[in-house]
Amino acid sequence: STINLFTKALSSNQKFLFDVDYDGNSALHLAIKGRKAEFVQTLLERLTSEKCLLALLCSQDDIAQSVLHSEVISCKDTQIIQAIRNVISNSSRLLLLQQMTIVPLSGDCNAVFQWSPLHLAIMNETIGDKVLKLLLSSLTGDEREQALMIRDNTGGTVLHLAMSAPNRVAKEAFQAMLAEPLTYKQKVSLLSTQNNEGCNVLHIAFDAMNSNITGYDDIGSQVEKRIWSWPGEHNSLTGLSPMKLVYLKRELIMCVLDSLNPKDILMLLNTANNNGRTPLSILTMISHSTAQQFI
Repeated sequence: STINLFTKALSSNQKFLFDVDYDGNSALHLAIKGRKAEFVQTLLERLTSEKCLLALLCSQDDIAQSVLHSEVISCKDTQIIQAIRNVISNSSRLLLLQQMTIVPLSGDCNAVFQWSPLHLAIMNETIGDKVLKLLLSSLTGDEREQALMIRDNTGGTVLHLAMSAPNRVAKEAFQAMLAEPLTYKQKVSLLSTQNNEGCNVLHIAFDAMNSNITGYDDIGSQVEKRIWSWPGEHNSLTGLSPMKLVYLKRELIMCVLDSLNPKDILMLLNTANNNGRTPLSILTMISHSTAQQFI
């Protein structure tokens, strides 16, 4: 069979593992992009040295995608990610999670996002929550915090992105990110982290809620519009009504509020961004009853 011939070829020359084609694809890249789980498993089993295995997993094609980026973007099941997770240590996994790939913004060829595998998992509307849980599973609290503190080129963490992308998996993904073994102190640190514009997750949430209700366009909505036009699984977001997006946002906001005590909620609400605006000041501008429930 083909897999037997493939295994025999690898046994005689492991250098083949690190060869790439004209597009920078290794055999592992091609096996993942072709959804060949059996070939992926065989490739991963060939390398007993974690150093060599990590080098292979970190190698990027000509569009700066590692094999993990490629898999997270396109996967419909977690079989391959489970296989990758099973053959590397937590420290190696953290190195993989810190790798960035470039994602062009729709309609602007000169502007890009630089996203980690965890950022990309949020954008996989099919099984993004399951992928994210698997990538974070078995990490200690400190390791999980380190992974979730990885920032894109806007200074946004995965939690910022989840708040900006209210798709079908966002709520489950958000809850998974804040789960044990994170301590309460670590949750506060993650939720209060500010991006390059000084915005925490509640700035993003309330501003986007306001723009969905009133059409007002400020902090988070430009990012959202770019995300909604991403050419992939979550294009269905563009078909959601503004009010449906408001209710999706409400669920995410409740995840934040349910995670904190009143003192720390107040701290988040009163944190000013670079323009001097607080989440509370944005919230008071929203007239819809959904927003008034928070007040």
